Amino acid sequence: MKPVIDLFKMYVNGETICVQNDRLINQQVTLPSGMNSIPVRWKTKDFTELSIRLYSEHRTQLQIIKDLPASGEHEFYINQYSTPLYVAIYDGAEEIDTIRIEQKSNFWEHLFSFEGRIRRSEYCFTYLSYCLLFAAIYYTLIFNYMGMIEINEYVAIFLGLLLIPLFWIFCAQGAKRCHDRGNSGWFQLIPLYFFIMLFGDGERGSNEYGASPKYK
Repeated sequence: MKPVIDLFKMYVNGETICVQNDRLINQQVTLPSGMNSIPVRWKTKDFTELSIRLYSEHRTQLQIIKDLPASGEHEFYINQYSTPLYVAIYDGAEEIDTIRIEQKSNFWEHLFSFEGRIRRSEYCFTYLSYCLLFAAIYYTLIFNYMGMIEINEYVAIFLGLLLIPLFWIFCAQGAKRCHDRGNSGWFQLIPLYFFIMLFGDGERGSNEYGASPKYK
């Protein structure tokens, strides 16, 4: 499959329509007063080798809404209920039903997110890291309380509060591991399901939670 030549994302932010392409160049158009939608006019030259399609976003894929003329002038409406929308320009010789959204989220955003899927190996690494950090903090606080070691009061409070984001990350990674098996994130609360999360393989191909991180 040949790469998309350009991909424009359009979405409404308050009273502003934002247009963003894959090179992260942003343009903004303010909505006229009293309007909650605006026609987007797309004018192109006569490129017979190109195809233009309008897509809507679903999970980690873009699903086609309609083909747009490769030349001439045409328009469609954009509003807060239909966004984000994407306009893809690609080689007309290739048939494309869906195209994957490039994952641009950074490491920390992914780590704290409950969306998407992760592989078994990533979850195992998270689980092992969580256990080691939790044990280190827990026994440090216990030994301090028993007088076996002495640490600053503020350090003890900080270590106690540090358990909160660690627990959040552990739950978020667990939810994404459940998603990889095609289940809701709440499944991680089921007794013994933990072993399936550690040793069970993920679903092949895409599911309602996104594309497979293993079988691409």
